[in-house]
Amino acid sequence: MDQRTQERLPVLEAFARAAADHHRLRVTHLEIARATPPGDRFTLDGAPYIRGANPAGAAARDEQGRLVHLDRTEHRAFWA
Repeated sequence: MDQRTQERLPVLEAFARAAADHHRLRVTHLEIARATPPGDRFTLDGAPYIRGANPAGAAARDEQGRLVHLDRTEHRAFWA
């Protein structure tokens, strides 16, 4: 087990940086969604979304009509 830890230690910083970058991206997406009035359109990474009707939530529909809960994706990214 000690050998496995030593083998993986060099990539720990890159892994931590990638996780932090992913979380920052999800925070940015959540902030954009919350700044958009309910029912209005907004764009994330070039993809259009429509904000859900609940002003307290952070749900949006993509162009295929799938519901995306941006607050949940940020939460999962934080704990990842």
